[in-house]
Amino acid sequence: MSKQRIIDLGAFAQGSIPAGLTYQFLDGDGAAIDMATGTWTGQTKAEQLHTDTQPSPAPGAGAVVVTAGTATVTYSFTADDCLTNGRFQLVIWAGNGTNRVGSPTFEWEVYDAPGALPTV
Repeated sequence: MSKQRIIDLGAFAQGSIPAGLTYQFLDGDGAAIDMATGTWTGQTKAEQLHTDTQPSPAPGAGAVVVTAGTATVTYSFTADDCLTNGRFQLVIWAGNGTNRVGSPTFEWEVYDAPGALPTV
């Protein structure tokens, strides 16, 4: 039975916009998977953990860029990803209409920073 792989990105102050997150999809031998067939696009699924009500605006709405030649996806965080205090998780998906692959689960914590949200 496979086990969910979680990658902890650490903690960010409320209002942070972390640097982009890049993940490479590898096969069982450690080589980049073949993304030569079709047009690959990406999307995310993100949510806040340990709550019955998801924040609005929702996390995970940043852009996803798929680089088929290296089988990598890059997610661009937005201000909405660190707008609410709590623990969050995100999976980056890539697909071509026939095949679809998902990254490990990325998790991060957002903590209350002192004062008003930054304007920089």
